[in-house]
Amino acid sequence: MILHYLKMALRSLIRYKVQNIISILGIAVGFVCFAFSMIWIRYELSYDTFHRDSDRMYVVYKKSDHGFTNISDVTHYPVARDIKNNFPEVEDAAAFMNGPAVVGRSPQNGDFSMRIIVDSAFINMFDIKLLSGSWSFLNNQEEVAVTEEFAERVYGTRNVLGKDLFFWKSPKKISAVVSGWGKHSNFRYDIMIGVDEKFRDDYRASGFYVCLRLKDGVNASVFAQKLKNKPLEVPDGGGYTIRNLLLEKLSSSRYTVFYKYDDISLSYIKMFSVVGITVILVSLVNFFSILITRMNIRRREIALRISCGSGTKELILMFVTELVVMMLFSGLIGMSMMELLKSEFVRLADIEDNFYLSSLWYFFVILIISVVVAVILIRYTSRKTVSEEIIGNITRKSGLSFQNGSIVIQFMISVTVLFCLAVLFKQLYYLKSTDEVRFERDGKLVFIVNQKIYI
Repeated sequence: MILHYLKMALRSLIRYKVQNIISILGIAVGFVCFAFSMIWIRYELSYDTFHRDSDRMYVVYKKSDHGFTNISDVTHYPVARDIKNNFPEVEDAAAFMNGPAVVGRSPQNGDFSMRIIVDSAFINMFDIKLLSGSWSFLNNQEEVAVTEEFAERVYGTRNVLGKDLFFWKSPKKISAVVSGWGKHSNFRYDIMIGVDEKFRDDYRASGFYVCLRLKDGVNASVFAQKLKNKPLEVPDGGGYTIRNLLLEKLSSSRYTVFYKYDDISLSYIKMFSVVGITVILVSLVNFFSILITRMNIRRREIALRISCGSGTKELILMFVTELVVMMLFSGLIGMSMMELLKSEFVRLADIEDNFYLSSLWYFFVILIISVVVAVILIRYTSRKTVSEEIIGNITRKSGLSFQNGSIVIQFMISVTVLFCLAVLFKQLYYLKSTDEVRFERDGKLVFIVNQKIYI
């Protein structure tokens, strides 16, 4: 029976090949857009979720009166220690500084890598493992630790203890190889350095991020309000206090605290996913329109089959088989397109993910939803067909049929997409061609002196 339905499905696809090819290619293209965007969105929203008890980890920040954003994501190194000592709700707290640095095997072959400046509190809080060497670099500014991946990339081996690493053209001795955590972190690192002794009690120097882990069962909202309302007194600071400290969940800080101006906005990725869903929707509406048209053409045959006891089950299986075959062709083409575009997508998004497993899951969800909608339409159309044939009311009633309605839906979606794209490109062209709403950023430097901004 299944083979019979498969043969009928293939014959139908061949018979209406133009419309079906359009639907298959449309679903394939929409699936690629949707799958890529959903993989990217999920990746962006899961930064730093791999840490132990990440659901209880937060980043400390405060509102800023300077700069181009209202977030000051950095503070003083002793703030982490003061929060740990003054708030019993805090289980762990650590301050760190990270960013790019020019490093290499010699002063001549330096390249940008990510370095992080930490202390023992950070090591314990984030479960950094010592793979070889010792922790002496934490208290010695002449020593440095590297990850296995960095050692392999720069030296071609993991046995790098005792080798020189030129840091901004100044040599440091590699005294440890530590575990890394790849790219999927807001503060990834290749090189690890200990905090300089001069920063340990310095409330004047800023530039440190502060992360904390709340104790199990602590209400984060209540604690955030308490932290905001209770200023931290600076020792020997002449009454100076650190006020208005705020909390942001670590797993949600990708586009707030750690947002960079050159990052692609998450809203653009979401728009890309909407485009993919729209293309899939239009293609499925086109297929369902063809399906209902064919059922109306064969209305007398369908009514006779049901009247003779074949039931709607066989009818549903016949048409659903056709849908599944079409979707499988679309999925095969879509996966092939993803394989061709994978390298470019990885380069653009800079992500690490299991593409095929995630893509299969998204395709399965789309397939299930399509089958459910098809079953509902087939049951409704078949019952309507039988009742009209029995009553003898073969003449169509005036009104908007499904076929006409589907054309209207496709037209409205297409016009909406084209209108939005026209507005978007017009706006981009205006921003590119006018000097009224922007300024030239190249060659400009922004710095703050005595609470005044200089450019």
